Amino acid sequence: MEIKKCPFCGKEPEFHISYGSFGYNPNVYYLKCECGARMTLTDNFSKLDKECKDILIKKWNSRK
Repeated sequence: MEIKKCPFCGKEPEFHISYGSFGYNPNVYYLKCECGARMTLTDNFSKLDKECKDILIKKWNSRK
């Protein structure tokens, strides 16, 4: 799935994952741009990485 450019600066955001520890901290998926724009998604190990990435990209791409 293609990620749209940042609505603030027009640059390409990068996708990152911060893995938590089961039962303690959730996984955090985020898109981050050089300018500081960021969108995150938190998941308590209920979805696969690809599912979370697709959800996050859809949210980023549908911003107004």
